[in-house]
Parts: sequence; structure tokens; C-alpha cells
Amino acid sequence: MKKILLVEDHQEIRENTVEILQLAGFEVIAAANGKLGVEIARETPPDLVVCDIMMPVLDGFGVLHLFRRDDVLSQIPFIFMTAKSERADQRKAMELGADDYLTKPFTELELLAAIEARFQKSSGGPQRSASPRKLQDAHDQLNNFFKNLMKESEAELVKLPKKHLLFSEGQFPQSVYWLEKGIVKHYRTTPFGKSLITRIDFGQELIGLTDALLPHSYRTYAEAATSLEVRSIPKEKAVKALAENAPMLMAALQLQAEEANRLQEKMVHLAYTPMRERVLSEAEYLRSHLLENGFSEGDRIFSREEMAQIAGTATESLIRVLNEK
Repeated sequence: MKKILLVEDHQEIRENTVEILQLAGFEVIAAANGKLGVEIARETPPDLVVCDIMMPVLDGFGVLHLFRRDDVLSQIPFIFMTAKSERADQRKAMELGADDYLTKPFTELELLAAIEARFQKSSGGPQRSASPRKLQDAHDQLNNFFKNLMKESEAELVKLPKKHLLFSEGQFPQSVYWLEKGIVKHYRTTPFGKSLITRIDFGQELIGLTDALLPHSYRTYAEAATSLEVRSIPKEKAVKALAENAPMLMAALQLQAEEANRLQEKMVHLAYTPMRERVLSEAEYLRSHLLENGFSEGDRIFSREEMAQIAGTATESLIRVLNEK
């Protein structure tokens, strides 16, 4: 179990944050001021520190300064949480060696996501550290959790036509979707009008959850590649349900990290894999997944242009490679 040192002088905030971190499965040691926090860390070094800045006796900057000068404590990930939002304070924190800077007020999910990211980075970055079996288990658990949540919420089953947009790049998340039936493609666009398909979801899949957990707008478009049958619940309800269920929250954060890793791997694949190999591997991926989901070889779900957007190449190049096959 990972050990977190929480340094916060405000009693109510300290107690609430301790409870959140314990629910998420961490061992938590709390200190009411910076001096006490440093003393505790020197006795029992934590795996990560979450620290306020404005505190009596020794402020957060002083705590971080002492940590970075200590041979034992210097490499411990350090996250500031503070009401000080000025750029100069953030710059000072980073210059002293802080790993992250959360400005109050922030959500429980933002705090847990920042902690998860620090632990992943300290172990070598977002990687497939969990086995495929564990990732699949987390995926299945979340799907079952949200299927039940949709049922309890009496979420209406809505039929949508092909090319319908579930959400668009730049919009802020409003809902989390359960794809009962159909295929959804996710794509990004460039200022020059080109598109890259980054992900394809088939039926019986949760869509938009990782976006709902992040404090920014959608990075992709989600468009119906076939007609769809979809249920949805408001983002706030989905986030609240996760916040009240620590195992499901950790499963969601695990899959969020895996999704970021998968996108990174796709970018590396596009950059370094020869074009012919890319086209053939992506074509085989589509063929096998369409067959697994009940479509026949004769079904033309994706156009040649869309297949080129998946492989990251020009349509003419894709056609040439497939004709040579």
C-alpha cells in the first residue's frame, strides 16, 4: 500500500482529504504544519507528499526546500495544493522542484488523478504495468458498474443515425454514454482539415468517462460509424457515483492512464512504422474486430478514406497498398 504524507493546517480540509485518500486505498499520515510534516517524513519517509503552501511555523515552500536538500527525501514526488493561484507562485513551486500544483478549490477526482499520474511517472511513466488480464478486469468491472447505474437511473435507450455526433472537439463533457449497439469512431482534426481516427468503439462499451474525469473539453469528435443504440447519464451523476465507490474510481483512473498510453503508442506507431506495414496491420485490426462484433466481410462500414485516417496515410497510398496485397 502506497503511503502519502498530507501536510495541511486547516483541520476540516485535512480530515476530509485524509478520508478521500484512505477510501482510494492509500495509507495516509497527516501533519498540521510544515515543521511537523518534515519531522514525520524523516522518521518514516512517504511514497508521495501532498502539501499546502500557506501554513504557520513552516510554509509549503520551506517544506519542499528541505525535502529537496535531504538525501533520503529528495526524490519523493511532491504535490502542492493551495489557494495561491498567481503565476509567480506556480513558477516558484516548479523552480523548487514541485511535481504538480493543484489550485483550490479542486475536486477529489482531480487530486486522485494527480496522485496516480505522479506514481506512474515515478515508476517509468504510463505503461502497461497492470497485466492485460487486470486491465480487462477493470474494464469489465466499470462496464458492469455503469450498466447497472444506467438501469437504476432508468436511462432511456435512444436510437441514433449514422454520422450522428455524440460529442465534438472543444465541447465540455455533459454526459457519459453506454453504447448498447453499433460502432463509434473517435477522430481529431488539424487546422488544415485533415482527420486522424484515434479510436473505434464497438457495442457494449462505455464512452466518454475518461473525458468526464478531466477538467477540460473533449479532445476528439465521437461520431456514429453505424446506426447506434445508446443510453446516457449526466456527467455529474457518473462522477458522483465513482467518488462514492473507491474501487471503481481507481479502476477508472487505471483505464484513463491506459488510454493515454495507448494514444501515445499509436502516435509512435504512426511516426516510425513503415506505411505499408501500418496499412496492413490496421486493415487486419478492422477486419478481425468487425467479425468479432457480428459484421461480415462484405459489410463496408468504413470507407477507404476512413481506413486511411486510421492508418495515418493518404487515401491513394492506402488503396495502392491494398491493391498490391
